Amino acid sequence: MSNILKDVFSKKMFEMGLNLQFRDVESKAEFEKAMETAFEEGRPVEITGVSAINTSIKAGDMVYPHTIDGSIGKVVLYPYNERIKKELDTEYGKRTIYFRKGQTKSEIFIETGEDKAIFLKLAFAKEGHTANFTYRMQFNKSTQIKSIAEDLCTAISIINFWFKEGNYLAVAEDRNSLENIRKSFQITFSCFDKLVAIEQELQLLFDPAQIDSIDNHVTEVEELYLLLVRKIPIRLNAKLTSTESTGITLEQPLQDLKIGAEIAINFSGKSVYSLFGQNISVYTANFLFNALVQEIITEDNDTTKILYGDVDSRPMYISYTGFKTEEEAEMERQAILEKNEIYKNAITVSGHLKDDFSSIDK
Repeated sequence: MSNILKDVFSKKMFEMGLNLQFRDVESKAEFEKAMETAFEEGRPVEITGVSAINTSIKAGDMVYPHTIDGSIGKVVLYPYNERIKKELDTEYGKRTIYFRKGQTKSEIFIETGEDKAIFLKLAFAKEGHTANFTYRMQFNKSTQIKSIAEDLCTAISIINFWFKEGNYLAVAEDRNSLENIRKSFQITFSCFDKLVAIEQELQLLFDPAQIDSIDNHVTEVEELYLLLVRKIPIRLNAKLTSTESTGITLEQPLQDLKIGAEIAINFSGKSVYSLFGQNISVYTANFLFNALVQEIITEDNDTTKILYGDVDSRPMYISYTGFKTEEEAEMERQAILEKNEIYKNAITVSGHLKDDFSSIDK
């Protein structure tokens, strides 16, 4: 005798059967061709000519038949696939990932969801034991920069999981190519991660729809991140050749200036960045180093013009910090001499990026 309570609360699924009826021989032939297409190409195929669908549901010893006939709408035949669940560690914490596993006539593959900002697919040929890895960066699938950063972070963990040492068959050239892809993903993720930090600092949102490629904006994003998030000076290898005493702050009295003397100059500025649908104003406090007085000219209107330059062994450069308001920049400019060494030892945006890329290479 069966256990009634066990049967009642059993989690066993119903068994289902399906039988299709076609209008004619041609419709049946089209269905067989659709099955072949779905199998060979691994894609859904719409079928026509189905006149009735007979189903049966079996529960225990009981079978319940059911027929759908008359007007039948769209019928789509999908290729075989199964859902695979995997939990991975990422830089943003643990993530539960769902993969789709399927096969065609020539290959067995596993892939991520098409709805993500990053699509990954790993396919193994049924003959020849070769593997093919493809990916797409489709930022327009997301409405927020943060979700793109999360998808990139997850994609890196997936790549590390799929291609960990000894987990795949490939020649040396393929491994080198894969390593370049991995580094490219990490650089792109770093850029989006910094964009998220900038959004949080400025309380704004960038528009992913305006991102064709992030590659042309890496330097700009890095500069804003260093100035507004990390709040550190940046070195700019630029030169000024002259200024008037009414438009700049000289730390030495004019009467003490001599030809060939080094002068300490600081000044305020403003830059506007246009980035992914947002215009960002940054107010700067600037410190000019290695400026040597070349000529002092007193104008008729009692203004003094100072011409200056540098020497090859000590080229001029400017170090600057950035702020959200003009008042913050002015306060920094007034206190800038007290931070002389910090500004003096600042490095360029490209220098910071080089350090970031070096850490990725390790």
